[in-house]
Amino acid sequence: MKSTLDTLIRLAEFTVDERRRELKEVQEKEDVLLQAKVKLAERVESEKVAAQQSTEGTFAYGQFVAWAKIERERLEQAIIDIQPELEEARAKLSEAFAEQKKVEITKDRKDEEEREEIKAKEQAFLDEFTTSQHIRKQKRKE
Repeated sequence: MKSTLDTLIRLAEFTVDERRRELKEVQEKEDVLLQAKVKLAERVESEKVAAQQSTEGTFAYGQFVAWAKIERERLEQAIIDIQPELEEARAKLSEAFAEQKKVEITKDRKDEEEREEIKAKEQAFLDEFTTSQHIRKQKRKE
């Protein structure tokens, strides 16, 4: 039984590690999108400064702003779209942690039962030994 529980614990730990990796991958996707949104905002600012310095830049800037607005909306939608995947990955990780904890608690209980059983056997042996010693002393006195 103990080796079965040890195997289940290793399996649960493996599952938790896998779920962590999955969550990390989704979080990295979200981070890429968030970083792209920040870079887009920075680019809009730099293009604004460049447009103010030249007449040709002013005409191109209007088209750039229109494109940037569409790109920002696309990025924002992609961030919104990834949220369910992110929540699912978090839920799976939470579930894997809970399963691991259950197996660990079961193993701890089993270990405690085994310790108590050994303790009871030792006590029974000592009681029997003490009783037999007492009987021998009584027989010697007679």
